[in-house]
Amino acid sequence: MPRRIGTTRGTLHRRPRKRISLPTDMSFLGRKWSKRFGVWARDKLLFILVLVFLLWLGFYFTTSPDYRVTEITVTGNVLTASEDLVSAAGVRNQPILLLNHKKAEESILKLRAVKSAEVRSEFPNHASIRVIERTAEYIWKVKDTLYLASDDGIIVGTTPTANQMVALVDVDGTPTNVGGQVDADALHAAKALSSLLPREMSITPAYFEYSRSEGVVLPTDFAGRVVFGKMEDLEDKVATFKALKQAFQEKNLKVKYVDLRFKDKPYFR
Repeated sequence: MPRRIGTTRGTLHRRPRKRISLPTDMSFLGRKWSKRFGVWARDKLLFILVLVFLLWLGFYFTTSPDYRVTEITVTGNVLTASEDLVSAAGVRNQPILLLNHKKAEESILKLRAVKSAEVRSEFPNHASIRVIERTAEYIWKVKDTLYLASDDGIIVGTTPTANQMVALVDVDGTPTNVGGQVDADALHAAKALSSLLPREMSITPAYFEYSRSEGVVLPTDFAGRVVFGKMEDLEDKVATFKALKQAFQEKNLKVKYVDLRFKDKPYFR
């Protein structure tokens, strides 16, 4: 049988529901939404106007010839021509606001004589290039050409005459040019020997020879060609050479070749 609902007899007693009466005048809704729409439309219009203005401003500054790089200042260069630096940077006639400083600096560093570069721009049309060049510290001679080499072995230029720099003659005659790379270890060895030999043996080298098979070689009038090879163990090699020179003089030996590359087993003939 169906279950009865309720605890009292007769019909189920329910609480009367409260009725919510709506106002008869709905015009206030129209006024409220109309006001909100007006504020929204005003804000959107203002945003669009600002955006259009900014786009126009950007277009004007990037296309107007008044805001392109036409004045360029170059400082710090001695070995590299200013026009070569400007050309490498690629900043001439570029929009001042779109100038890529990092890219310009990287392009300048491809010039091997340049060690570091800094590019700056100044509104409305000026750019400056400041470089630090590699310093010429050695003479590297190939046949009749005297090249200037930096400490890291980069050929940075040429010179018509020799000077007080440490000089190496490439007896192999391997061609090179400005921007080329030569053996930096050989340069360092020659520089160290230019200090060690006068102090330890009272020998002042006029120049050194270099070959890929032997490394650094010192030409002498009492022992012929003295091969030092690479930079390693130079002090020990000089000490061995000093002892050999004394032995040659005591025994009145005429030597034409000395090889000191293997410090424990020097060879001479």
